[in-house]
Amino acid sequence: MKRFLHCIRPGRVIVTGFFLAVFYVPTMFAQNNVDQLFGQANEAYSREDFAGAVDLYKQCLPVAESAALHYNLANAYHELGDTGRAVLHYEKSLAIEPANPDTAANLNFVREAAELQPPSHGWATRWGKKLPINVWTWMAATGFWASLALILLPRLYGGSRALSRLLLFATILVTVTSGVALLGYHKISSDGIILQSDTPLMVAPSPQSNEYGFLQAGEMVIIEKQHQSYLFIDNLSDKSGWILAEEIGRIWE
Repeated sequence: MKRFLHCIRPGRVIVTGFFLAVFYVPTMFAQNNVDQLFGQANEAYSREDFAGAVDLYKQCLPVAESAALHYNLANAYHELGDTGRAVLHYEKSLAIEPANPDTAANLNFVREAAELQPPSHGWATRWGKKLPINVWTWMAATGFWASLALILLPRLYGGSRALSRLLLFATILVTVTSGVALLGYHKISSDGIILQSDTPLMVAPSPQSNEYGFLQAGEMVIIEKQHQSYLFIDNLSDKSGWILAEEIGRIWE
């Protein structure tokens, strides 16, 4: 503490105090409020008040979205029999923390119980799900700047060409593989989960349109385009058509 006080100069005390008042204090109170809500939600869940738990977990989302929060929310929705939203939040949890075995196991259980077909992602998305997106982002940025430094610095200061080339190859490889993973994450942004059972699949984006099929809660679909309040989607059975945007939850927004 003495070291930090020593670094504050008299002329900066007011500025520092203003900064803490505007940014740090509200953030601290918000975090404390989220922790309190999360604890209350867990208590509601343990009392089997699953509707109350859902309401409290949802209040935490705008402030402190996390894999654990989506996981708990998915469990609560599952207990309420809301398959669509349970699958959605398990998928959201895995998008943040893809290697969590408990989340993957629960998601598989819910899909099997509802007789839902598991999604088949492309190789870039499968590669991206090996690590969390923040790790891939850090690796991509580090690899890029390290590659740039290795291209410029040896020319300025000399050094072993063989070692420089080896390190340059490694950093470029890290940058490329991380870029592919981030591309895979980008593809997730077009994935969505049907929220309600018997969601009508329509021929045209209009309330007067004919229905030629129905989608089940928890089905994964690919969002192709949007027209006003309607989305054009493809599902895993090669069916395509229009549905209301409110009938679908996006995994990655």
